[in-house]
Amino acid sequence: MTQVREHAYAIETLELATEDARVLPAGHTLIVHADSRRDLALARRAIQALDLRAAPGRAMRRSERIDRLVDALIEDEPLSSSEADIEADNAALRARYLVTVPTLTAAELHRAAGSAAANRSALAAGWKKEGRVFAITHKGIDRFPAFQFADGRPRPVVRRVLAALPDDMTPWQVAFWFASGNGWLADAAPQDRLDDSDAVVAAAERMREGTAG
Repeated sequence: MTQVREHAYAIETLELATEDARVLPAGHTLIVHADSRRDLALARRAIQALDLRAAPGRAMRRSERIDRLVDALIEDEPLSSSEADIEADNAALRARYLVTVPTLTAAELHRAAGSAAANRSALAAGWKKEGRVFAITHKGIDRFPAFQFADGRPRPVVRRVLAALPDDMTPWQVAFWFASGNGWLADAAPQDRLDDSDAVVAAAERMREGTAG
């Protein structure tokens, strides 16, 4: 049975998230943007109508299509009727994130940190591998949300938060968690409360407890 869970995102106009491990690979979340209960019901039926016996490679093709939809939304290009499906909802959330949350490339972080290394990607890649920061990928390029850094270096609290969050969260799920209103933080987004490090880490631990439960 497709499970629909409600969550109030801080990101404007996006209210509902739907997750079904049979539709997307394990650890991925399918986001549905619905303006009413009726629209949510329609989305649920659409999800249930999807072919749940996806052939190998389908997930990759879907991801590539979502990337193209993200580009179209950022450029304010209208979606064709054939594109106005569940993938558009996921793309809409990613597109809004990319245009509202500042991000940095590995090369930009290299310059901000004043690194003298010849490989301009090595510094950021190392931070990501060590779990000090996370990156979302768009068009094959890692983009690091800028709130993770201060004076060109990773903020220590980010490492603690990433360690506390559930291990199976995808980078996009992590990004949306940081950007979403959180009840344990008086509905503030975790990325806006990083100065209160203990509270944000505790909120992340609550997320892990909820997943385990």
